[in-house]
Amino acid sequence: MLQKVVTMRRAGSRLVDICAAMNEAEIPTPGGGRKWWPSHVSRLLYTRAAQRLDGGEP
Repeated sequence: MLQKVVTMRRAGSRLVDICAAMNEAEIPTPGGGRKWWPSHVSRLLYTRAAQRLDGGEP
């Protein structure tokens, strides 16, 4: 899930587009919710794990 979010963002997808893709694929949020919101994606992208996947260290 994290890899998909990072890959989409790196490709230039907007937060709302990432949310739409995650919701369409019925991928649960990190907290186990059913609906993704831009705030979920934004918080996820600022985690250390996401930054490492994106090629940088926090």
